[in-house]
Amino acid sequence: AEKEGFDNSQNVVVFYNSKGLEVSAAGPGAWQRLKDAVERAADGDVIIVNGTIQATSASDNFGDITVSKSITIRGKNGNPATDILDANKDTGGKSAHRIFNVTGGNLTMEGLTLTGGMAIASGVGTNIGGGIYVGVNSRAELKNCIITACKAARVGGGIYSEGELILDNCTIGGEQYYDGMDPAKPKGNTASSGGGVSSNQGNLTIIGGAVTYNTADGPGGGIAFGSNDRTATLKVTGTNISHNKAKETGGGIYLSAPGYSEKYVNATLQNVTVKNNELTSTAANDLTKGGGGIFFTNYTNGATLTIIGGSIEGNNARNFNGGGIYITTERDNYVNGTLTLKDGARISGNSAENGGGVAVNSAKLIIESGCTIGGEQDYDGMDTNKTKGNKTLAMGKGGGIYVGKKAECTIKEGVTIRHNTAKASNSTLNGGGGIYVGDPASTAETDMGTLIVEGTADNPVNIQDCITNDNSGAGGGIYSKGKVTLTHARISGCKAPDLAGTGGGIFVRHGQCTMIDSEVRDCEALSGAGGGVYVYKDSLFSGLFTMQGSSRIVPSGDNEKGKNDIFLKNDYDDVYIKLSGKLTGARPVGCITVPDGKYNPSTKVLDGDITVDDNYKKFTVTPKGTQNWYVGSNGALTTTQPSP
Repeated sequence: AEKEGFDNSQNVVVFYNSKGLEVSAAGPGAWQRLKDAVERAADGDVIIVNGTIQATSASDNFGDITVSKSITIRGKNGNPATDILDANKDTGGKSAHRIFNVTGGNLTMEGLTLTGGMAIASGVGTNIGGGIYVGVNSRAELKNCIITACKAARVGGGIYSEGELILDNCTIGGEQYYDGMDPAKPKGNTASSGGGVSSNQGNLTIIGGAVTYNTADGPGGGIAFGSNDRTATLKVTGTNISHNKAKETGGGIYLSAPGYSEKYVNATLQNVTVKNNELTSTAANDLTKGGGGIFFTNYTNGATLTIIGGSIEGNNARNFNGGGIYITTERDNYVNGTLTLKDGARISGNSAENGGGVAVNSAKLIIESGCTIGGEQDYDGMDTNKTKGNKTLAMGKGGGIYVGKKAECTIKEGVTIRHNTAKASNSTLNGGGGIYVGDPASTAETDMGTLIVEGTADNPVNIQDCITNDNSGAGGGIYSKGKVTLTHARISGCKAPDLAGTGGGIFVRHGQCTMIDSEVRDCEALSGAGGGVYVYKDSLFSGLFTMQGSSRIVPSGDNEKGKNDIFLKNDYDDVYIKLSGKLTGARPVGCITVPDGKYNPSTKVLDGDITVDDNYKKFTVTPKGTQNWYVGSNGALTTTQPSP
């Protein structure tokens, strides 16, 4: 076969055969020959790389390879371990440069390793995309390729794309970080943002493969994805995103639509593993930062992140928010963006200051049937065959889930939240082993977080074996400082196990918590205050707790304080349980405890539909000493036992 401009002889290192134009690593000037071959190629041409082609300081044997046509470049052997393009960094005094510059072209690349690319110059466009740059209105599709040990001073250590990018069964990164010293292990990529891959304005599709051991001095250790002036779509399927590092946002993935844009991003992760990614900064918490695994910030309500199956596990946001995932908005006083978990997605073994598993702030979180927030043992458990729960660090809120300022969280039937831990650090302002709801900095109703649990009788939402510890933690299962509605929820085995712990099952500090056809069982508070539910009131905060339908706070058999009782902190003013309609649960539906000084007939403990179907007779009261107490038809305590 012949190709104009090339010799068909087998004795030279560039020739044309039936499979395409082959460029061999043999002989000097191989990098220049590859550049020339790409430059001369016509649309539809195939170029074959044979061996390791390395850039050197020899004349013209270095520099970006510019792609402006629709071409395919593939390794001869179909094995990226043997067919390699090595830009060779700045070795031997040569200029540092990236490998491919796709400008107005369509590059398909198969079975190659790209390594040693560097985009570190100070000029515009020369500090992005260490391995590959894909320009506006351009396209690149990589199949069975490896991008390793590449660097960009600004964005996209491995790849930076402003066009369309498809990665099919590719590895972006390595087995050690860019500054690793083990010569036997390939290195990850690094950049200021998007250590592995950065995509802005275009669409990004990743199928299979891995994004591992990449680093960013700023956001997005593994992947940074956003849009400046158009709606952009990210789709990731069956990919392992692990051991990536970023400074303060998005250890594994960073998703953002900047505040000056009315456009947004739509991202879908299906059967993806986001594991052991982390943030490196040790600065104090800031609600704009977090996401050890994934960080998602947005400007408009159309922005979405949907996680279908897969797992988010072992990620660390340090002092920030959302060990596994953090979603927030960039606009004050708005609720923008939606994170949806579905089809059995699991969030486990993650850690942060707030929201060990997931944190949501001024945005929406929907958890659909079959998903799990937590694991089969506590975060510090040692059984390697069991998944771990999530955990907050010192002064933490929401071991499993943090629902912050203006946030809206909806949990559907069949969701399990278990073995999560909130380390409260000697303060009842912190806690919520399973879930924390509310804005810690505000008592305004407009700032309250909202939690809606929508279980069914046959498939309830289960909040199990969650704890708040480290002295005076509150709310082993749920800490409510917002608006909480629990329908067919089952809270069991949750604890506030330290000496000053309160509200083993639920701690209602402010706002309202309504139970509809729900149950709290086998929960404890070691302080003796509200093993099942603790309702708080002081000069600033006031919690309203409502029971409806078949709801029960199942009393312990011995009516002991702190064992699944309902504690009403009415030493400041009246605190009571509001009853809505006929209570249909098995009697007794709850055991009420009050402070020792409030055991008197003037202490009101029930409000609302007190006498409907004799609701007041369905409660017991923790005795004081040898004196038994009851609830009268006026909703107040009495020493007179009501008729059966």
